[in-house]
Amino acid sequence: MRPSFYSPHLERLVNEFYEWSDIVDGVMIELGLGDESIDDMWPNVEFVYLCVRLGHGVGFADNFDHRDPLATKLAKLARDATKSQTCLEDGIYLGDDNVIYFFNYR
Repeated sequence: MRPSFYSPHLERLVNEFYEWSDIVDGVMIELGLGDESIDDMWPNVEFVYLCVRLGHGVGFADNFDHRDPLATKLAKLARDATKSQTCLEDGIYLGDDNVIYFFNYR
């Protein structure tokens, strides 16, 4: 039997990404950036989120002018919120070809 694309691993990752984005969006509203969204701040935010979550060399601050204290603060918050989530080793892997792989199906 082929595993469903909508595996428990994918469902977990999607749910955790939305939890993370709610946290970051809430902070952006508090900082007065209510008209902005995380998609405006980071192109391919899902990919950057997964890279940071798995410890790859991509970060939220990569595209920011580090002299901008607001952008730096937001990037640090995004990184800290991502790293506070539990480990993804049980089923999710980002390949060198930028494809997300899922394993350990049950």
